[in-house]
Amino acid sequence: MGKQRPALAALSAVVGLAACYRLHLRPWLYTWGARADEVAATLPGDELVHTAGPRTTRAVSVDASSADIWPWLAQIGEDRGGFYSYSLLERAVGADVHNADAIHPEWQHVHVGDTIWLARRYGPAARQIVAAMQPDSHLVLVSPPTSSVSDAAKKPRDLGLSHSGRNSGPPDCWPAATAARPATSCSTSRIS
Repeated sequence: MGKQRPALAALSAVVGLAACYRLHLRPWLYTWGARADEVAATLPGDELVHTAGPRTTRAVSVDASSADIWPWLAQIGEDRGGFYSYSLLERAVGADVHNADAIHPEWQHVHVGDTIWLARRYGPAARQIVAAMQPDSHLVLVSPPTSSVSDAAKKPRDLGLSHSGRNSGPPDCWPAATAARPATSCSTSRIS
């Protein structure tokens, strides 16, 4: 009987940690920084995914106009302006990312079908394709077959604009403008 107690205690700890993650940590991670209306909002690219899969929506306030944000958004990519993230993390996954500290005119021309590289060293799976875009409004990126859909949206907030990120399960279709096969990851940035 005494030998069963450590195993029971370990099992109880694992179940308790899993329950704590599922009930408290996961909801916070899935909606980090986003208000309820941002989580519920329909974003460009939502029509590309099944809503039954897991979905995350994250947000951060940006004190700038949509016209000021769009040029930075238009130049994202490993071989362009970077991702304005933590360089240490980008290097840790082997990405050759150098975040721009200025707007580069040569990176401002984004078109449906363009490739946006995430980490070129990992090959074609580490890229996204522009599925839709409208300057000062939205940029929708889809990944060739992987596993999720990601939407990032910018919209007004009390202190400026908000940047939200959304990830969802597998999409219904791949936009006809990019390929005739299903995409499994989509990123949308919307500015309004």
